[in-house]
Amino acid sequence: MNFNIVLVIDVILAITLIISLITDLKSRLIYNVVTIPAAISGFALNGIFFGVDGLKNSAIGFTIGFVVFMMFGMGGGDIKLMGAVGALKGWLFTLTSVMYIGIIGGLFAIVYLIWKGEFLKILISTFNMLFKRSEFKKTESERIYLPYGPMIFIGVILTYLAINYKIFVLFKI
Repeated sequence: MNFNIVLVIDVILAITLIISLITDLKSRLIYNVVTIPAAISGFALNGIFFGVDGLKNSAIGFTIGFVVFMMFGMGGGDIKLMGAVGALKGWLFTLTSVMYIGIIGGLFAIVYLIWKGEFLKILISTFNMLFKRSEFKKTESERIYLPYGPMIFIGVILTYLAINYKIFVLFKI
């Protein structure tokens, strides 16, 4: 029997991403019932099949995904999803994904703000905050919340394509 554990991990990752994308778009929630089993699977599979090195790779990947997204104030579901990505795919994949996700998220935010007619206002407010030391205050009703699951989905897929097929390579991996 030709058993390919990397394929199993990739399928778990794909299922986790697809479910998280759908639930984030529908309800703006990424559920623990999806992310936690995926993370546990990543630790278990990498530990069992790749030993201590696999477990270390999962732990570092989990930490990178979890901590970076927590530092940037993402939602709890986004944080746990990136932790699961890290546990499944390891540190290099996760770090690369974070870079792709940041680019996709930034581009999406700019397009969204232009579409909503808010881009110039935000740009001027940011300029004033940075260079005139004025405060940038928004009431809760003025804040813009975007589900980040789609950006995570796209960024992880681009990372997968860049690493495995050398498509959409933006960074030397």
